[in-house]
Formats: sequence, C-alpha cells, structure tokens
Amino acid sequence: MKLPRILVLGFAAGCLLSWQNVAHAQSSAIQALSKRIDVLQDHKTISFKKTLNVLSSVAGVAIVIDQTTLKPGRRLEDIENLPVRLPKLSAVLLPSILSHVTKQVDGSYRIRGNQIVVVFDKPGANTLIGGATSPLGQKLEALVNKQLSRKVSIKKMDEVSFDRALYALAYQNNLNVLVDAEGFARRGNKEVFSATVSMPQLKNVSLSTALQRLLNQVGGRYQVRDFVLWIEPASRK
Repeated sequence: MKLPRILVLGFAAGCLLSWQNVAHAQSSAIQALSKRIDVLQDHKTISFKKTLNVLSSVAGVAIVIDQTTLKPGRRLEDIENLPVRLPKLSAVLLPSILSHVTKQVDGSYRIRGNQIVVVFDKPGANTLIGGATSPLGQKLEALVNKQLSRKVSIKKMDEVSFDRALYALAYQNNLNVLVDAEGFARRGNKEVFSATVSMPQLKNVSLSTALQRLLNQVGGRYQVRDFVLWIEPASRK
C-alpha cells in the first residue's frame, strides 16, 4: 500500500494533519479539492479561523471568507471566532472536511479563481466542484458505493482499537471516513476510537459486510453523505 506524503503541522492542542496529492488539475484550487487530509486528534472546539488557516496551509490553497455575504449585523470577527467540531479523520478529501466545517457556521464554499471562498448566501449549498450535487460530487459518491460492494479479504485482528481497525479498512479500500464521535458520546460511548474490537479472517465478502461487522461492535452504522462514509450510532438520541 502506498503511504501518503506527510506534512506535519501544529494545530491548537497538538492536532496533526497530513495530506496526499491524489490527482492533477488545472488550477491550485481545483487541485486542492483532490487532496486527502488526516486529522490525528479529535477536537471538540476549534475556532473556525484556525481551522481554515491550517486547512489552507496543508492543502496549499487560499481559503478566505467573503464578508459581503454575511448577514446584516454579523461581523467577520464573529464568524472567525465561532467554535467548530473537527473530529479525528483519516484520508478524507478536502471537500468533505470543508462541507463539514462550513455547515457548522451556516455557510458553504465556492471555487473562485485560485481560491476557495466561504460564503453565507446559501448555507450548506456546496453545489460547485466540491459539492455533493456537482458532477464531481456525484462521481465520488458513486465511487464510494462501488467500493462498498467490492469483494474483499480481511486479515484477522485481535483486540485492536476501533480507530486502528476502521482506518485500516479505509486506507486499504480508498474510503473517506468521518466518525460522529459526539453522537457516540451522547449514546454513552465517549471513547469510541479507543474501544476494543476484533475481526476474524474474512474472504470474499463485500466491503459493506465487513464494515458493518466492525461497526456492530461499537453500536454503529454507516451512511454515504457528501461523498464520504459517515459513521454514526446505530440508534440516535
């Protein structure tokens, strides 16, 4: 398995990120959307400004806020200081992370020249290159569903952490994964990433079957949402 190139940065209380360039494109902004991002630590409250600054640095593209789209009475400083949740991630495409964080501040993003611009005129409507309703987004979602139907073989894993098992599946099968750690915490599983799981050796089973077998051990399920595999509690409050 080809491992990603690593770029390590400090982020708030020790968050580390890395990126993998997986495609070529015409402009720096479009090229940035094909990069995968790792967040090696779960952060419950990070300012929106810090999040954008680090994503911008790691992806190598300017990510800016369009002040002209702010609602009357809202200041740029108010938006920048809003806390957002940035969960532990592994090899997730930049558009998925941008969708995740911009929705938390009632915004969305657009490609404008060689920049990624955060706007507030159509909250959550990431309809351009990076959005789930765009041609690229539809293609990525189709690829996720295709991957889930593939027949795979899984090596036996005895009493390993849930995150180790999950992200091994993700890396080996080119999946982009987001875990709703906050949702698991509300269901009483505050340490879902470190939960102990085991997997028998599996041969010629669908990836979706292997994945759900793993998720059953932490009371989880998956959904394909915004061209990413979203892991959440099987029953939600």
